[in-house]
Amino acid sequence: MSGSPPGSATSPASACSSRSAQAQFWRGDFATSYGDGTVTDCLSLDLSDWSTPGVLFGKTARQCTRPEIVQEVLAQVRAALPGGAALLPDSIVRSWFVDPAITGEATSAVANDEPLLINTPASWTNRPSATTQIPNLFLAADFVRNSINLATMEGGNEAGRMAANGILDAAGSSASRARLFSLYLPREFKLLYDTDDARYLLGLPNQFDLLSPYWPGR
Repeated sequence: MSGSPPGSATSPASACSSRSAQAQFWRGDFATSYGDGTVTDCLSLDLSDWSTPGVLFGKTARQCTRPEIVQEVLAQVRAALPGGAALLPDSIVRSWFVDPAITGEATSAVANDEPLLINTPASWTNRPSATTQIPNLFLAADFVRNSINLATMEGGNEAGRMAANGILDAAGSSASRARLFSLYLPREFKLLYDTDDARYLLGLPNQFDLLSPYWPGR
């Protein structure tokens, strides 16, 4: 895209992005490195809901073709933002790409060959650590227990550093160990975290989950 559109929206497809304005994180000049020189940024979106009819075609994402998915997502982003049509006009969209792991779109066989891992409540005790009881087996992925308890690249990286340190320890190496990090949790939100934990134990949804609340245990 040329220009830098906003990065998140509440929509039927729950289209969201934590990676908008990617150019700022990439080394070198984005425009000269990618595309025809007029592309200045990249908007990356995750679709969380594939079962709710959209606003453009009245179909779910499962029922849409790839071009329809793109048009539907753009329509939802524009509808969710003040002045969205002006912020994200067709004229700045140079190209689009849908993950090839989405297969069989617009058919009953639609599938996601690379589903996102979401750590489920109480799964911690069933997950492995980076070092194992097998001396030469080390694990590294966001499912491995680590201080960043999220299914994210940061959690995967942290597990990778733990595995690297485990290998160095097993080898008796004197090399410097990889630095480990902890997930930052703002103290200002502690009461909200504790309240959410208590509500979960009581079988109640998150207090802010108003549109489509998840009831634990139901």
